[in-house]
Amino acid sequence: MNIKLAVFDFDGTVGDTFTPHPTAPGIDQACRQAFTAMFGVAGGSFYDGVGGLKNRSPAEITETVIKYGGATQLLQELRERIDTFRAKLDTCVPAGKGVPLIWNEEDPYRVATEIFVRFKLSMFRIGRNTDGSIWPRPCGGILTFIDRLRQQDIEVGILSSGHEWFIKECFALWEHECPVVMFTDDDIRGSSIPLSERSKPSPRLFDLFLFRCRYAPIHCQW
Repeated sequence: MNIKLAVFDFDGTVGDTFTPHPTAPGIDQACRQAFTAMFGVAGGSFYDGVGGLKNRSPAEITETVIKYGGATQLLQELRERIDTFRAKLDTCVPAGKGVPLIWNEEDPYRVATEIFVRFKLSMFRIGRNTDGSIWPRPCGGILTFIDRLRQQDIEVGILSSGHEWFIKECFALWEHECPVVMFTDDDIRGSSIPLSERSKPSPRLFDLFLFRCRYAPIHCQW
């Protein structure tokens, strides 16, 4: 078989992001703190009440938490504070990605998800710690494996419910070339595609990724 492309998830596959940072939040803790920033102490309790992240996409976990805590009241709280959120979070994602922080009565969950994502990203502390360790570390052997794929002229891509800025910062920390072809939550949050089709384990995600990098699905196996 002539393999031309290898596609990886990021969290827990390329980056060991589920191991807690020694002094700052890891993925799960950052999600909890993001909901606390959105809804006060009760937000963290709502997050715990739905069982935490459980590998859900940002849109899935945001909608689940808000419905659990009482959608009418929580969405109203976000609408009233949208200007404050915009001023604080406007630079947390690349220009042109995600959803504008402008309240949308027809689809408030998209805006709520965007607020959650930006708060979550603001919690991370990527880099070298005072003890010389780094966070996050790459998963065991993955960078060597990626190097070997590239030596065989196999392109490497990332398909993740994570975020472009975070992934690029991690590869810079590891002093490795970041894959050019990426399809992340930043690319799909503003999409009209139904949530069920843009969340794991929907195969539609692979089709969207392959379209992005101009590979025909008929030529691929997974």
